[in-house]
Amino acid sequence: MSGEGGPGGASPLPGEVVGAFPRTSVWAMAVLTVLTAFAYPYWWMYRRTGILNALPGVRPVAPGLVWSSLGLAALSYALTIAVLGGGGGGALSGPGLAVGLADAGVYLVWAFTWRARLMLALGVSMRDGRWMKGLWTFLLSAFYLQHKLNGYRRAARGAR
Repeated sequence: MSGEGGPGGASPLPGEVVGAFPRTSVWAMAVLTVLTAFAYPYWWMYRRTGILNALPGVRPVAPGLVWSSLGLAALSYALTIAVLGGGGGGALSGPGLAVGLADAGVYLVWAFTWRARLMLALGVSMRDGRWMKGLWTFLLSAFYLQHKLNGYRRAARGAR
């Protein structure tokens, strides 16, 4: 079932793909997101992108995309802290708003790119019921991606 993949050679089997990712509770992710002031999804995406990029036969997610998103997130956090620390109430205006919107846009491109690479690695097409839906990827990003990974893991375990 292994097919030709990207630059790394033959694609891994679907069970090997999902087995490479750690199982994480989506509830734990939600708690960690609140405790880290919404930084955890970035950490989750960064760590899972490293795992995905290390899989043989998977076209890697561009490092420039990853670092752009992380850099914009850091800048957005810094601007928010500066505005809040300075007693200003306009964290969502001017440069802060522009950076926040750019951050959200680049993060979504990263999430959709990650999703597409995983779907290719699993051999899942858009017509397949296992395809990750765009609306949920847009709305819940890392939470939805982990939820689907957990489901793929259960399905792979049941297929044995």
